[in-house]
Amino acid sequence: MEEVWPAAEDEEIPCAELLIRPLLYKDKPTIVFGEGSTGKSYLALTLGITAQLPYLDNPLSLLPQQANVLYLDYESDETEFRRRLTLLQRGFAIPPVPVLYRECELPLVDDIDHLEQIVAESRIGFVIVDSLGVASGNASLNDAATATAFYAALRKLKVTSLLITHTSKESERKLTPFGLVYFTNLARSVFEVKRQQEQGANEIAIALIHTKNNQGPLLAHQGFRIIFESGRTVVKRIDIETVPEFLEKLSLKARIAHLLKEEGKLATKDMAELLQENQDIVRATLHKHKKLFVKIGKEWGLLSDRNH
Repeated sequence: MEEVWPAAEDEEIPCAELLIRPLLYKDKPTIVFGEGSTGKSYLALTLGITAQLPYLDNPLSLLPQQANVLYLDYESDETEFRRRLTLLQRGFAIPPVPVLYRECELPLVDDIDHLEQIVAESRIGFVIVDSLGVASGNASLNDAATATAFYAALRKLKVTSLLITHTSKESERKLTPFGLVYFTNLARSVFEVKRQQEQGANEIAIALIHTKNNQGPLLAHQGFRIIFESGRTVVKRIDIETVPEFLEKLSLKARIAHLLKEEGKLATKDMAELLQENQDIVRATLHKHKKLFVKIGKEWGLLSDRNH
């Protein structure tokens, strides 16, 4: 226990520190959830490689701090993990990088003493849990006590954690991470993963949609492309506006901005028709964001190309 004082008037208020900017807060749990085969494990391992090196000149617009990584695998095995690690290393064309790996059988709560020892001995700063459902014990995911016990155990490790999980099928209107709402509430940051893939294509587009952030504002949607080539896997950054299937996930402000980039100038009525939105709502959005949109006669244009 220690006495904590507010910052002095002339002292800068500390901001939440990031292990991998802009995606992962340091020493806090982050959830990434989505349906099966959305590239969650590949993306998590990519972040692990980025932190382990650290990979400062990566092509993904990520700024990592160095942290030794521990990958806790509750679903696959070492052979598959090594294959993915090798393909990603070759895709980035970087020197081989080792990632500490553990094939897990016990729920994290029952294994925590051994994991604390591993974290201490190997100076681990970043733990990836793949996946949350099995790691927390599948039988009682709807029990609040399961969630609180899991996070209490995870907190003992004193590391940054990325928790991969699947999508709950209980809600048809809004997808949520698998399990009780407590798992979401106790995470500091949550991303939903959306996938787009053409039939027969060897690549997938991924949209990371920030649905919760206890440490600050929600991030703009993040876009990645994973390309499965012969002998390597390439991960690239993309603008999600280039993937039509992802446009509907953007805010109305962002969709208007994208439309005006394409069309130049448009009347409010025409925008509403093209976006299939209520004209009054479109008009209100345009007036609300006059630092981004400008009215030219009876039409509206885009004032700048800043990040929406």
